[in-house]
Amino acid sequence: MTKIKLLTVLFGLAATTTASWAQQSQIQIWSAGFGPSKDIKVRNPKFVWQVWADGDAKITAASFIINGKEVDAKYDNRKKELFFESSEPMPPGTYSVVAKVKVDDWAKFDKKWTVTIRSDAVQNQDEIPADAKHVLGIFNQIRSEHGFGPIRFDPCFNLAATAHTNYLTLNKEGGHNEDPANPGYTGMGAADRVGLFGHVGSSWEVVSTGATCSADGIIGLWDAPYHRISMMKPGLVIAGASYKDGNLTVDGDGMTMDGLFVSPPVSGLNIAPSWENNESPNPTRSFAGADHVLGYPVVATIYGDKVKSVSIISASFTTAAGKEIERYELSPENDEHLKNSVILIPKKPLESGKTYSVNLKLRDNTGAVYTKAWKFTTR
Repeated sequence: MTKIKLLTVLFGLAATTTASWAQQSQIQIWSAGFGPSKDIKVRNPKFVWQVWADGDAKITAASFIINGKEVDAKYDNRKKELFFESSEPMPPGTYSVVAKVKVDDWAKFDKKWTVTIRSDAVQNQDEIPADAKHVLGIFNQIRSEHGFGPIRFDPCFNLAATAHTNYLTLNKEGGHNEDPANPGYTGMGAADRVGLFGHVGSSWEVVSTGATCSADGIIGLWDAPYHRISMMKPGLVIAGASYKDGNLTVDGDGMTMDGLFVSPPVSGLNIAPSWENNESPNPTRSFAGADHVLGYPVVATIYGDKVKSVSIISASFTTAAGKEIERYELSPENDEHLKNSVILIPKKPLESGKTYSVNLKLRDNTGAVYTKAWKFTTR
């Protein structure tokens, strides 16, 4: 996030018969990103400038000018972005983009950049491929059980996910990175690939290899605590997915809602008693003697604009009879991969058909304290 300009102007003489003093006004705007701004492989990209006014000021007018022609742009107050999507495929070539906003009907700001649509660019399709529909359907079912909203299919993310799944299949590899020397290469990292297919802004990617089916792949990703943190955004989520020959890729982005969110869900049923730790990185890497098969992990994440880290004040994880479950407790204080989340992993599989209670008291970096007590039942 970048503060891109501070504009100070003098205006409006005071209505007096004596000495007149000019009033001074200051307007600040913030920007989190813009684009696409590199070579892209889609012919109907979404042009975006993520921009908003500071304090009580408001963006009152906005426009995009592409190759000297004003287009039908819109400003989304919820997402804090100015955007334009072409209804028709755009020819390959280089485009100059000028984005403009007006704040409180007088302060003007603009952003300029260029983007090149490659000659091998494809057209985004709104129709969801069968494999993506199946994966996102199961993903949505899991999210619904947690009280999270449904995922919106995004064609840019789907192209990126499909490209990476194809790369993994062609090269019999796993993971997120691609080698430029290998067939099917579209970008070294996930951010490179989603950018190539026109996405602007933050993103996440989860990858599974060796799954027996797409359902097995997406459920396995959710069960793994590090991956679950990326996937359990409580607000609007956009995503694409691709499954082929045991390889699954899901690319997405999502808005959050302030507060503490947990998984397994409150009053959750049919929760797996055990979890086979095939996750990379290994969340129990710092604990000597940790088994490969463990109890089902509990994840808690705090969202908020000012939340940068979280610590555990107290934690309880018990059986219905009140017996504490032996567990590993992970937080940003002992795990460099965590920021605003904590994880509890039982050292042994839980019992089937039993109800468990979790009680957490957490503190974020601002000093705010959060508490959550809930139960879930294993299958």
